[in-house]
Amino acid sequence: MDENKSSISQANAYLEIGEFWDNHDVTDYWEQTKPVNFEVDIQSLVNLWLQDKLAHEI
Repeated sequence: MDENKSSISQANAYLEIGEFWDNHDVTDYWEQTKPVNFEVDIQSLVNLWLQDKLAHEI
């Protein structure tokens, strides 16, 4: 992930990025952010959400 290193957290792995943002607030870094475009596969997202909810119900 070196070529995609998170510019704010300076993390080298997705887990490290998650840990950084678990302990920091984006409003403290707002001036360092920039707009981006992305697409979300809503059907896959809903399926994952349902699987998670069902797993916790059993």
